Amino acid sequence: MKMHCLLPIRDWPNRHFFGLYSFSYLAEEQLLTRRLPRYEQSLAFELRRVELVFESSPPFYFRHGLKKLLQILFNLTTYTQEFYEENCCYLFPCYEISFLLKRK
Repeated sequence: MKMHCLLPIRDWPNRHFFGLYSFSYLAEEQLLTRRLPRYEQSLAFELRRVELVFESSPPFYFRHGLKKLLQILFNLTTYTQEFYEENCCYLFPCYEISFLLKRK
């Protein structure tokens, strides 16, 4: 299941902007460090992968290459993803966040 978000949608409890933990409210996951409260007893999905995607428009090839390097760097581990979300998201905004969910 691949979802695209173009607007700053808030998390399900309406507390934070869309981020790494947005689908953690709806799925069981062991990927990310922080544990979130469960709002439902049985969760229908399992979170398999979260990836930060950095892109730039075609005429800006240098920026595109730089953003692809940032994508590789920030997607190395879940620690670097969480570090990005906490410290670097305003310096280098990502284009999208890709989630891979599996139905249980």
